[in-house]
Amino acid sequence: MVTIEEARDIARQQNLDLVEVDPNARPIVCKILDWGKAKFELSKKEKAAKRHEKTLEIKQVKFRPGIDDHDFDTKLGHARRFLEEGKRTKVTVMFRRRDLRRPENGRKILDRVVEHLGPLAKVETKPLRIENRDLTMVLVPMLGVGHALPSRPPTPRSRSTSKRVGDDETKAAVEAGAVEAGAVEGKGAESDAIEGGTAE
Repeated sequence: MVTIEEARDIARQQNLDLVEVDPNARPIVCKILDWGKAKFELSKKEKAAKRHEKTLEIKQVKFRPGIDDHDFDTKLGHARRFLEEGKRTKVTVMFRRRDLRRPENGRKILDRVVEHLGPLAKVETKPLRIENRDLTMVLVPMLGVGHALPSRPPTPRSRSTSKRVGDDETKAAVEAGAVEAGAVEGKGAESDAIEGGTAE
């Protein structure tokens, strides 16, 4: 343990900085280091943490227990779009005072939503009880929904198509060669005929 003045002298001799680490400790804790470098490293760590931080965005769709089919389909379309965009979706059934007598009607609405959106989502938070006249569940997209899927290798059909194209090209080349050979052969026959006429 040294005095502040001695610590400053040591830091000055090493061309470093005297940094206060814990001002509430008694005695005060300080550290001798390169403050510019330490500040840079701290900034790098903060930026890396922000890159790995996921922003949680939740969309909400609200229903009524006595909602008609047209409005139900409209709101269901909103929920489907949110899930396809890869976002968590909160589905809420709002009760009026008189609706609280039949809470099962609200659960039927949520069951219908799950039935229609089953291929796209799974239930993350189940509707347990009515709170503040609301019955709520949270849906999360299934794996692969709303995200780019990895590229797939060529299917057998694609490979077979390429093979057929190659076969057609080979066949065309063979036929071209046959025509060319026939042309040469015909030319040779014509030459024989001319030579025969000359000989006569």
